[in-house]
Amino acid sequence: MAAILKQLEEIKAKIGGSPTPPTPPAQEAEYVDLGLSVKWASCNLGANSPEQPGDYYAWGETAPKEDYGTNTYKYLKAVTLEGGSREHRLTKYCTVPADGLDGFTDGKTQLEPADDAATVRLGAPWRMPTEAEAEELLNGCTWSKETINGIPCLRATSKANGKSIVICVSGFMSGTTNDTRGSMTAFWASTLSSREGDRGVAFLELGKETFSPAVGYAFRFLGLPVRPVRP
Repeated sequence: MAAILKQLEEIKAKIGGSPTPPTPPAQEAEYVDLGLSVKWASCNLGANSPEQPGDYYAWGETAPKEDYGTNTYKYLKAVTLEGGSREHRLTKYCTVPADGLDGFTDGKTQLEPADDAATVRLGAPWRMPTEAEAEELLNGCTWSKETINGIPCLRATSKANGKSIVICVSGFMSGTTNDTRGSMTAFWASTLSSREGDRGVAFLELGKETFSPAVGYAFRFLGLPVRPVRP
């Protein structure tokens, strides 16, 4: 027995001690096949059920946080202008020199996998939807309001196969507050707005008198939910 233990110790020393613990598996997610070009997750990223908002993310950031503002956004840097006023300039995903720090541009209009919250949290092939895929969801479904467990939601029902997904009327985070929970629906797409470089494309339903789901855009520093997709 002593000889066996000694051999085990020698083997352990040769391979550098205790083996490295395996990497924890990526967070799992279920999906619904709506008959569209991609499959949509059943819940928002970080949610345990479809009617929950899940976590909120600034566009291009991969972890939730407490404060969603210009001073906390990963890809903005404050600069002091002549006269002492302060503005913020972009350091990534910038196509207009006037918006970039010291004229910086990189021409990137689509989030890279390392900046995609769905890919980072769930692993490939999960990712955030593109603008085109959000448009496809909008136009490929009929939309209705409903309340689930006391929580206002939207239901998107596929025109192709009748299957549906539920989207929480989540509102969005600005600074440390969410004053739009229960009235406004939003989630990010992975595409930079072609109209305003400091904004990302988002699915939006503003909760006004006229029910009007749309694909628009929001300031990148705001906190919105993410609804993942996959092939």
